Amino acid sequence: CTANRARKRRNIVHLLHSWRELQPSADYHDHQIFLAKEEKDESLLFNSMGSWTEQWTGRLMSEYLLLGMELDLYAVYEYEAMLWSLDLILKNMRETLLRMQMYEKKLVDKEITELMDEMKLCSPKKEKSSSKKNKSSKELKEKKKRLAQLRASKERKHNVHHDLQSFDMDLYRSMASGILCLLIALRCEGKVKCANLSFGNDETRYAQRVNPLSGIRPEVLHYEVFERISDASKYKAGELLANAETKFANIKHKTSTFLKASFSNRKPSLVEAHHKKKLLALTRVALSNTLAIQSFKASKDVGKLRFECPANSCFPVVSAE
Repeated sequence: CTANRARKRRNIVHLLHSWRELQPSADYHDHQIFLAKEEKDESLLFNSMGSWTEQWTGRLMSEYLLLGMELDLYAVYEYEAMLWSLDLILKNMRETLLRMQMYEKKLVDKEITELMDEMKLCSPKKEKSSSKKNKSSKELKEKKKRLAQLRASKERKHNVHHDLQSFDMDLYRSMASGILCLLIALRCEGKVKCANLSFGNDETRYAQRVNPLSGIRPEVLHYEVFERISDASKYKAGELLANAETKFANIKHKTSTFLKASFSNRKPSLVEAHHKKKLLALTRVALSNTLAIQSFKASKDVGKLRFECPANSCFPVVSAE
């Protein structure tokens, strides 16, 4: 399935159908769990299973769109809509992950408070018998050990797995929004022509592209929203190019900082080496598109544009013939 990218993309469509049915069930059980609690603390109201399903569907949805880019299924004039959809999905996933982290922190704080209250009650008293005193001391020792573990986890502040997920999402968002700004800027200057379709229109084609992603969270917005956001008359090409350049520079800086901090004194594992390869590919795409922006700024007379994926199979590099 991994080697056959087209088959993987088809399988994702079937998986999304299953996850679409699972999400309402997860939300229902989250609500039932909350109602079953004796103490209904509104501050700890959180859809644990619902958020978990949303994270996984977000991964599948983003992979579906990226595979479409990799398999060259989209026309050049569709890149903007697909990159915008990808950016939106990653943004919602990032927000869900942040809510999950905040919920975990609240749970730890609540458990620490409860343990400290229990430790006060479990303190051995002189009037107790020897056996009861030993049992109380043992319980107190276990609670102190658990309290030390919770405080240590709180001091770490970060879940490494969540941090890595957030890092990747931020990089892919920067890449998608950077290329999106570049494409709109080129359209502002008339270097990318709009579609001239004999049958159908942009809205119909967009609806067909995102149809497998409909009726599921994270929600993909309607074409009217994208049309308003991507309206070239609202923007100046120079500002968009500068914004894209900033996004690409941010990718290069974040990636180089991460790689130096992670692998400066050790050899990466097999999984880490694969991740490192993906990060370096993203950096090459960012650098190539930065060079393209600089050439567009230097010369107004640009020939026919090419969109190729030499470094990363999902994100195109823009160049002039």
